[in-house]
Amino acid sequence: MKHEQDTPEAAWEEIRSSVAERNHEAFSRRVEVSRFINRAYDDATEELADHCEEFHKLYPHDLYFQFGAQNIRNYNEEFRETHLGFLDRFIAAYFNNEKKSKTFEANPVTFAAGAFKKLHSAARSIVKETYVEGNRAVMLV
Repeated sequence: MKHEQDTPEAAWEEIRSSVAERNHEAFSRRVEVSRFINRAYDDATEELADHCEEFHKLYPHDLYFQFGAQNIRNYNEEFRETHLGFLDRFIAAYFNNEKKSKTFEANPVTFAAGAFKKLHSAARSIVKETYVEGNRAVMLV
């Protein structure tokens, strides 16, 4: 879809404002949500696995990091659909502005969506690099 200002910077600004305004329609015009979530999940799995020993030193009692990198990969593959389902519900709760639960135990999805709102308002981003791959712009922020 062609946009008025089809530059990577304009796209990034549209993405940022759509998140701030909780405008899922505008967000979805610029982000292939399913593809983004799947790629982020895979990248996060590899990042956690690659740095498993470091995380184990930081969190020695966390079972997730006690059994090594391959265990992280296996675990995340086994529970992939569960985790991705949670992320889908999280995104829906965030964009629908569902009331945040007071505790994680009460409703993990709305609690996480509420926490994301706080994180988003405190975070800042800068565009470090952009490049074009075919009809897609890629930005490192």
